[in-house]
Amino acid sequence: MKRKILIMILPLILFNGCTALQRAADFTYGNKIGFPDGIDSSSFTEYSVSEIQLITKSINYANFGPYSVRLLRNGIKIQDNSSSGFLKSEYNKKASEKYNYELTGIGKTVWKGECVSSAHNIEKKSGLPLFEKEEYFYENFLQCKASNGEKSLNLKFESFPPEGGTLLPQRGYVESGGIRFDIEETMNTDKNYLLPFNIGFYIYDKGKLAAVVQNRVKGAVYISSAVDNKSLPLILNTAAILLTYYDLIYEVGIEEED
Repeated sequence: MKRKILIMILPLILFNGCTALQRAADFTYGNKIGFPDGIDSSSFTEYSVSEIQLITKSINYANFGPYSVRLLRNGIKIQDNSSSGFLKSEYNKKASEKYNYELTGIGKTVWKGECVSSAHNIEKKSGLPLFEKEEYFYENFLQCKASNGEKSLNLKFESFPPEGGTLLPQRGYVESGGIRFDIEETMNTDKNYLLPFNIGFYIYDKGKLAAVVQNRVKGAVYISSAVDNKSLPLILNTAAILLTYYDLIYEVGIEEED
């Protein structure tokens, strides 16, 4: 029997995304990302994103409201250094990707950025079956830099070590000049159900929710009415990066035969 460690994926993301399956998923799990408790979603402007589908896959563009992001992907590089021997084995797989993006919107301002994404999974086993020793290592990160010719930004997003075989939500930040926003993944849906995979991201400004991005099952961007013009470019770039983020965890899932 095959199993995937660290990756908890519902059968629904293996489906073909037809209308009937989408409706079934909507009914069971909810089709929208949930907001944190105590947050009034009516104070956020919602932009739907049609490019995000039920299936988890990489995309090369997305549109939200008057904003558009286009990507030039250079392909995913896979390194498999797995090995096996007498009373020991090692699963060792790494995936990495470099790509560029361009964000356009109202006016002539164009932001151009470069991103690097990587995921690395290692599982080591040694000893007799009844006394087998297991060691795990997991690393996952996304880093981006962007500029519009006058201003620049930096984004870093990474996973934390798994606990009990469950991958914890990724966390990170984006900053430009003296402005910084914190980012965290969430499994929460609008039906208050936690999915067994992350459905999107919360973006916080000094502890206050500034924006929400959903990049799985369906796509959407929600921007708080409290976001001012100075902070808006940073929010838009962060939303563009997260909407088009393909988590390379899907390329390095550990499989084994039981």
